[in-house]
Amino acid sequence: YFKRDDVVKLQSQFYDQCLTVFLQLAHFLVLGNKKFKKKYASLLPSSLSVLCQNLKMEPRFAMHYSRPAMAAAIDEALNSDSTDAWNPFGDALIKDISNILHDTDISPELYLKFWSLSLADIFVPTASYSSAINELKEKRRMYTSGDDKRKKEAMKCTTLIEQLQLELKSQESRHQFVRKNFKHSLCHNRSQLSEFLRLCVLPRLRLSPEDALYAAKFLYLLQDLGGLSILLCLDLTLTQTLPLLYVSTDREASSLGFFTR
Repeated sequence: YFKRDDVVKLQSQFYDQCLTVFLQLAHFLVLGNKKFKKKYASLLPSSLSVLCQNLKMEPRFAMHYSRPAMAAAIDEALNSDSTDAWNPFGDALIKDISNILHDTDISPELYLKFWSLSLADIFVPTASYSSAINELKEKRRMYTSGDDKRKKEAMKCTTLIEQLQLELKSQESRHQFVRKNFKHSLCHNRSQLSEFLRLCVLPRLRLSPEDALYAAKFLYLLQDLGGLSILLCLDLTLTQTLPLLYVSTDREASSLGFFTR
């Protein structure tokens, strides 16, 4: 019994290490192509179907690798009518994901939006931005009078304030764009919500604490849009997440804690 228990613990540690390396590699690829977002898409196969069906990659990992390409397509759609093949709001990608989701009761639009977006797309920390801006304004007020060194510090504060204001405005604009494109992407019954939790929420929340927080915020967003019953959601969430406690690794259990908190 104890030998078998040790083997399970070792396997879970190996799995956590492999998952960590996967996330680091994905982050490395994004940083390496940060200035050339369109170039990132050239690193990927032609479609999600190739990743999931031909290369046999789990959908959650395929979507994680594809998300930066979709984010670049959303940025392009904010300023023009995008025809990018990786645009998660476009017909081409919706049709492609429909081929992967055959024989399921989940909307392809909802599935695609959940996996293509990040925390910054669905949640704007306005209070945190306001607090940081007010602190910089107070700091700038202290440096307004004095020698050249203090004036330079005041100018730095002004620059940081302007950058934060632009960043907040950009994030709010992106957030509004995402909300407007949520039509036909809601859970209208128990079966659809159950499939959404099974295929979207549970696989993603186990990737990392950030993804767990995203999954929780996404449920709040759907509830805010009138897309699900909060009582039914709590019932199904508890029913499906509690059994995971018995088969989760240390990393997954930590992420599950972020989600439930």
